[in-house]
Amino acid sequence: GEINEVNITTNSKDGGYLIIITGEKAEEASKEVEMMWKEEPITSSDNITEGKHVIKVAPDRYEGVVCVPTDKYQALLAKRNAVESKHKVRILIKQLQAHNCYRAVIRAGKKTTAGEAADELETLVMSPEPAETTQPSS
Repeated sequence: GEINEVNITTNSKDGGYLIIITGEKAEEASKEVEMMWKEEPITSSDNITEGKHVIKVAPDRYEGVVCVPTDKYQALLAKRNAVESKHKVRILIKQLQAHNCYRAVIRAGKKTTAGEAADELETLVMSPEPAETTQPSS
């Protein structure tokens, strides 16, 4: 279907988003985007400094955000790959010095994926490391 091509460009500016929709079905697409938008506001992880959240960052992109204490940084690095490969997501880590924590941002296409990956990352990172039992990495 070349005929139904719709192109959606998002542009972030001054904390707001400009969405440009072009193509033959642009009108239908824009109604759909508007509905999605009303359902759930688009936000950014920039202001999140604690806890765990799942946010919508674009009409088709979600982020799971997990903030962990600075002393859990090594655990965060260690568990990141496992969560990334299991859930097929990308995890970006940023240090928030003012808040004494690290923010892990999990990029996903679906809200459920972002949520599950965030839950798992938080559980893995925050659980105390078992001293004796080390699980063989598959």
